[in-house]
Amino acid sequence: MCHHRHCAIMPKMMEIIWVVLLTKLPRSVVERPYMRVVRRKWIVPFYGMVIVVHKFRIESVDYYIIDNKKKMSSTNDKLLWMTSQPKRAAMVGVNLLHRAQQWNLKKPPCVVFDVDATLILNHPSKEDVFKTQKVGKALFQYAAQNNVPIYLLTARAKSQWSKNYLVKQLQQSGYDMTKVKGIYMQAKAWIDNQDGGAVFKKAAREKIGQTHTIVVNAGDRWSDVVTAHKSDALPNQVPYTDNIYVGIKPAESHTLYSMKFPDE
Repeated sequence: MCHHRHCAIMPKMMEIIWVVLLTKLPRSVVERPYMRVVRRKWIVPFYGMVIVVHKFRIESVDYYIIDNKKKMSSTNDKLLWMTSQPKRAAMVGVNLLHRAQQWNLKKPPCVVFDVDATLILNHPSKEDVFKTQKVGKALFQYAAQNNVPIYLLTARAKSQWSKNYLVKQLQQSGYDMTKVKGIYMQAKAWIDNQDGGAVFKKAAREKIGQTHTIVVNAGDRWSDVVTAHKSDALPNQVPYTDNIYVGIKPAESHTLYSMKFPDE
């Protein structure tokens, strides 16, 4: 057992230091964190990488910003935060969508969702039994209420029956499908890739990116949210993904942030 003083903060790192309250910080602090660092600065070994943790105190609330000192993948996808708290994950997504409406983007903002394990949770053995994914619904509802265009990308096979069933499932889960600007489903040519829809979804995001800036791209698979879907560079930095939400800055020029939802 490690008795080093740094190890004492490790249990908190998964819940507190990898904090999604980052987006509540003033932009000047996020962009220039060195300006308001207070007393605490940890250099911590963490699952094979070295990170620097800066602690801030603003209006009696502690915030944490993580500087990852390990070289990331060659595509520059970057790990931003992790949390097991659904409310925190929902808050960071909503904050991003809210702030994006105030940014001077070259193209209008939009949000992209996977469906299974992102908007709905399917029963592991009963085909027609499913429930709502609450974090996905919170982001969807905020986008819908604020007229942020919504796109759905799913690896489900493309057919009229499949699309109708998808719409029915989402409507039964309380999603307002009139707010959905487009639904992308896999044609057979893409399914033959046997990559879980990774190449198809990347191509669909590129198409969406021709007219919109994807502020948040949400999905439960790593291939949904990273640029280099065949690389393990980013997934290897996350110790486990059951019940864990992960924030990512992808290398895609048309996507600002990605959110990986927990494994189904």
